Amino acid sequence: MKYIPQLDGLRGLAVLSVIFSHWFPASFQGGIAWGVLGVQLFFVLSGFLITSILANARRHGADPASRRWVLKSFYARRFLRIFPLYYAVVLLMALAGIFSVRETLWWHLTYTSNIYFFMAQDWYGPVAHFWSLAVEEQFYWLWPWVILYVPQRYLIGAVSALAVSVPALRLLTAIFMPNVIFVTMLPFAASDALAGGALLALIPAKSRPWNRLVWGTLVLGLSAWWLIRVVQGEHGGALIVACGHLAMVMACIGTVGFVSQAAGTPLGRCLSWAPLVGCGVISYGLYILHPLVPIIWGVAVKRCALPHLWMTSLPWRLAWCGTILLALTTASWFAYEKPLNGLKRFFPYSRAHPPPPEGYGGTSRTRRQKSDRG
Repeated sequence: MKYIPQLDGLRGLAVLSVIFSHWFPASFQGGIAWGVLGVQLFFVLSGFLITSILANARRHGADPASRRWVLKSFYARRFLRIFPLYYAVVLLMALAGIFSVRETLWWHLTYTSNIYFFMAQDWYGPVAHFWSLAVEEQFYWLWPWVILYVPQRYLIGAVSALAVSVPALRLLTAIFMPNVIFVTMLPFAASDALAGGALLALIPAKSRPWNRLVWGTLVLGLSAWWLIRVVQGEHGGALIVACGHLAMVMACIGTVGFVSQAAGTPLGRCLSWAPLVGCGVISYGLYILHPLVPIIWGVAVKRCALPHLWMTSLPWRLAWCGTILLALTTASWFAYEKPLNGLKRFFPYSRAHPPPPEGYGGTSRTRRQKSDRG
């Protein structure tokens, strides 16, 4: 798949919106659920990029042996990208005795944190964001089989049915469950954003159906989101919250589709700004580590007996937390994640492209790594 830098920029905005929602007081956020917005953007981007990769691999190898090869390579590459940092952080948190990580360790190790939070109907501090990682991992286990093995003539229809049925289920659930936000943690109830991103990848870009999908979801989503906020504000009932969530998902689907074709435009150039793209490249580390940094900062303040102003002043706290997070994430990327990502070259999607010899490098390797950031 061709590398699209503005999508990395959009990914950078998504992770920054999540950090903003967690680090800034609610009074700064204008009543917008920035964290939810960032997570839904992540979901749509994952659906779009993963489906693009799998659909392209399917087109170049339709026989059963080729599909088995793609499955093996897909899971190996996902393992190298996702597992090392996640498990390192979970185990370090358990060893440090942070909150209830030890008591809930099995849920996190098995990527079922979302199910645990749903059953508990509660969040758990610095591990609350693990629910979205669990949803994506559950999606990764199922989705390759759908894209590779559902007959081609039924594929778009099946994905469309999923994208439509999930909001209907969520709206129905809202009638019976007041705290509907926890329903969106379940894998099926969170799949409309992933399926919407998949449709963007499966429908030919800039075709009439694709344009209708992009502009329809973008305009309807933003309009409905604005209308719900004006009429009900952020304190509506469960049904209103569910409708607002659907509007946000639709807006994210349209945004990803629009941005994917924005190369060379002013928007594309803005989203291709190097610092923003850099945030997108290390977004996984930023997302996983950002809830831990305020804890590290608080411990450092107490241990070092820093002036009280440094602990209570919002600008100081944000400046130091941002510096610590950037340092930790950059070090993790260059010393830990990137070398492991380099091993993806031994798991090509096509059997026609065997693993490169030892010492392989150069421009083509850089391009190959860039194409795999999804």
